[in-house]
Amino acid sequence: MKKFNSIILAFLLTAIFVAATIAVSYSWTNQRFLYNQSVVGKTKVSAIIWRYFNDGSGTSEDPYQISEPQHFFNLAYLQDLGYFDTQTFFELKNDIDFVNAPAQYSSMPPIGTDDHPFVSVFDGNFYTISNYHVNGTWFDGTTVQKLQDIGTFGYIGNGGIVSNFFLKNMTITSDGVVNDLTGYHPHNDGITNFAIGYAVGHLADGSSIENVFVVNPTISSAAVTISSRTQYGLIGFSDLDEGTLAGSPEDVAYNFNLNADSMYPAVQSAVSTYGTELVNNSAIDTIADVLELSTSPSKRLVIGGETQGFDVNYTFSTLQIYSDTISDWVYFYDQMVTDSNPIGDEVNGYYSRKNIDLIGDITFVSNAALSGYTYTFAISDQSASYVTPTVGNIFDRTIYPESVMLYVKATNDLNNLGSISAVYSSTGDMTYNVGTTSGSATSATNFSDSGVESVMSINDALCMVTYNATTDVMTIVDSEPDFYVFNLGVTNGIVKIGEISFNYTPQAVDKAALSTIGLVDYIDEDEMTALKTEWITYQTITHYFTYLNFGFEIDTGQAIDINTDKTYTSTDDAIDPNEFTFTFDQINTNSGIITVYILNLPNDSDTYNNIVIYYGTTYIGTYNTDIAEVTFDASNAITVTPKSLE
Repeated sequence: MKKFNSIILAFLLTAIFVAATIAVSYSWTNQRFLYNQSVVGKTKVSAIIWRYFNDGSGTSEDPYQISEPQHFFNLAYLQDLGYFDTQTFFELKNDIDFVNAPAQYSSMPPIGTDDHPFVSVFDGNFYTISNYHVNGTWFDGTTVQKLQDIGTFGYIGNGGIVSNFFLKNMTITSDGVVNDLTGYHPHNDGITNFAIGYAVGHLADGSSIENVFVVNPTISSAAVTISSRTQYGLIGFSDLDEGTLAGSPEDVAYNFNLNADSMYPAVQSAVSTYGTELVNNSAIDTIADVLELSTSPSKRLVIGGETQGFDVNYTFSTLQIYSDTISDWVYFYDQMVTDSNPIGDEVNGYYSRKNIDLIGDITFVSNAALSGYTYTFAISDQSASYVTPTVGNIFDRTIYPESVMLYVKATNDLNNLGSISAVYSSTGDMTYNVGTTSGSATSATNFSDSGVESVMSINDALCMVTYNATTDVMTIVDSEPDFYVFNLGVTNGIVKIGEISFNYTPQAVDKAALSTIGLVDYIDEDEMTALKTEWITYQTITHYFTYLNFGFEIDTGQAIDINTDKTYTSTDDAIDPNEFTFTFDQINTNSGIITVYILNLPNDSDTYNNIVIYYGTTYIGTYNTDIAEVTFDASNAITVTPKSLE
């Protein structure tokens, strides 16, 4: 065995546009005339004999036998119609190659959908399915529809078992458009509406896929009107880990913190420096007007100029100032950070202008009766006047005076956007003000008790927004948000807050997580013979799993085509499991980020092997680490982050 494992990823970006796939309406229309749907399990093989499969009755003792391309196509078609909603048994009888199959079978639907998941047993008997095309677009007899889970198997449901076969030279196509968002199932929820994987689109709890090996596959997507993603490349979405491992650029750790004891002196210092500067293009209002410092009746900081009668059309995170020494409008808090005067600290987290905001009028009070805090900021019962914002409008945070606004990133788990806690005392009830119908009054759900950490869910959000980083403008949307907006207010009395802390930590990327997909892997064509021999002769499988996983998420109007190929680089023409190359070709990519995780596989001699990464022909570097995380996008930007296990 060679001493070093050399993995080379060649990422190729081109402007090649992939030709349109075969018109699906043609094949579906024809199938509706070819099939005798009164008899389940048969297809027409002569003038008088009907047989959808080669043979069998669908029981465990007598599985339906699949021996020709049309039989495999029939499985997908009849599954989509709901004929196999109870456990049925299927098996391959020989290799199946679609290269010379009739045209009507050249574009097939995924096997299993959300409406009719595959809950059956499919045993490939170590055979190969080659040169086929799975298309998420289908014709239901009236209109063209779009399936949500796309792969050779679209949706493997609870009890479904898929095993023991090779997939070679396949193309998986997603060409999504918006249908009825209310019909989308839970892992999408109007955010990411298509899950794409070479072997399976959606793997449900209680399902199983193993001993499935993929050779030279391609994922293809034309410009879509709704977003698509893959979690592992091989698997689009796995309920086993709630889809949180990879494939979503927003799934990165972040936190923010608002501490009154840190904020008061930091803002006081900034007001002393920039108090005479005008704010937000105003002709009269200055920082000292808006952030008013008073000594009576107690030291306090007022957002909105309450005592001097200024309106409340200011929020702390959106204050901008212009100074002769600055030369342009800048955000007040950004300037505080530049001046080495941020709010918070490295241990507990910093204030983040993009994630939290105080809306006028907020009063800071000293010597408050809250143990451990010198200062607090107070919010009172304004919530009764709050209304739910309207989709399509620019989000105006100033219409929610005396409240705290939180902007929480969208993640793959809508019931766990992160954890939050607040330390406060109150004579009233602090609540989330929850959006209802556009223009109608918000409802309220209780915030957790003081000092108690709770998980944030979209059920408590005020609204969803997209965010333009250039203009700093948020627009209210009903799907695919950049942020969920949460509003903390008071339904009665006054709440005095010492600190608010938020933290989001995605599932750790480690060897255990990357291997949860089990015995599903990319292989080289030359490996197929050895694996078949081991299977058939009941030998111990000696295949070395590569665990090269990639994830992507593309948004509206974006497109992506990916081909994943594996070859061996041994100089002695022998298959060496510790010396191979991955070529990861990305073409027709408008935008979006792709993340590739390379799991380091130790050989007998070394704790680690070398992971060598190229971008096209450009050498990026050699890495000795547990995992190499590689991200790249359509602008040719590439980042490699070595990760070590704790």
